[in-house]
Amino acid sequence: MTTACVPLIYNNTFFVPTDRGASDVAQALNSFVKEMLEDCSPSAIINANESLQELYKLSEECSSENWDGYGAQPVDPDSFIEAERFIQALPTTVREPEVAVDPDGEISLEWHLEPRKVFSVSIGKRNEITYAGLYGPNKAYGREYFGDEIPKEIFDNLDRLFS
Repeated sequence: MTTACVPLIYNNTFFVPTDRGASDVAQALNSFVKEMLEDCSPSAIINANESLQELYKLSEECSSENWDGYGAQPVDPDSFIEAERFIQALPTTVREPEVAVDPDGEISLEWHLEPRKVFSVSIGKRNEITYAGLYGPNKAYGREYFGDEIPKEIFDNLDRLFS
């Protein structure tokens, strides 16, 4: 069977399905969508696994106070959980980010295309995402709540970066 790789509801490369439905039909549909997305881009799924592996490695390396020799805080466990959830929620169409730990213990994800084409998110422990983007001479920054889905503003900035 051949499956179309374009979501029918959203004609957007950053479509993120949710699994809020409780009925048997909703669960079956959710399984189908997940399967379809995996079939569409297996290489992107491998990349997401690489980002997750980097997150796990950095979490271990930066788990104690002063891990950088300049007084950095250890990785905040809640920030780690939120960053893991964020990476897993990224659509398979999005290039994998570089993962880093900030001195305050938060997790940063960065997409760096060239010196003046960069987008970065810092994931806090209270479902908070702080972001900044540099697009040639233009800048964007802000703070968003990270609930069930990655906020639209984050996808808008990623779209701006890659377009």
